[in-house]
Amino acid sequence: FGNSVWWPFGSIRMNLLQLIYCGLITYGPSFIVYRSTKLLEFNGLSLCIYSGLGYGVTQVVKMILLATFLPTSESEMFDFSQELLKALVGIIDIIGLHYVLKWSRGSDRIVKILGVGLGWGTAESILFRLAPVWLGAKGMEFDWSVIYTSIEANISLLGTIGLTTMVWLWGLWRRKNLSPSVFPLVLAALLAHLLFPLLVSVVKAKLAIPAWSVLLLQLAYSVPLALAARYALSIPPPSQQHKPE
Repeated sequence: FGNSVWWPFGSIRMNLLQLIYCGLITYGPSFIVYRSTKLLEFNGLSLCIYSGLGYGVTQVVKMILLATFLPTSESEMFDFSQELLKALVGIIDIIGLHYVLKWSRGSDRIVKILGVGLGWGTAESILFRLAPVWLGAKGMEFDWSVIYTSIEANISLLGTIGLTTMVWLWGLWRRKNLSPSVFPLVLAALLAHLLFPLLVSVVKAKLAIPAWSVLLLQLAYSVPLALAARYALSIPPPSQQHKPE
């Protein structure tokens, strides 16, 4: 009788622990990045919130465009033209990031890039991953899809910060203050952002690979993007390359 009384409370405790663990895996890295970088020193929380709001507006614009121009289809067959259109709508993300970076305050480029990238990536995780993590962690049995979602959030955050860096460098190019050797790398990164969702859709439809393989594919995209962004950011702009001694 004693076990039957305490069993529901044990289940609630287990669900609570699963929810805490999955929440820490999903959103803990965002907190660590904020606390361990210049964002804490420069009080970058408002910049992160501003970027998150910008992300929300951008997603509304994307949904309106998809609802307007993407024809509805009841067929479950893979449609390359529809997937291509969905991928090209990703240019709205680039435009949105550009204007958030342009309108955000602050002169420190690292703070601006990290704040906008962190706010953008965290807003994405809240909008698209909070509900799956919450519902999955509250289940009676452990679901590996929750861990998958949590890891995917971290990989996506890494790629978002890399993309934010490339968009910021693209803004320098528009102001003619970007090294010519960096521009091809920036252009390639922006094109990769547009085409990568299409690649994932094709691979999932044609090869039917498991979800964890898709996660590795996303990792293979995000890590090189972040490394390329760090390299491109280390190249000084022309205005700083020929200063008089």
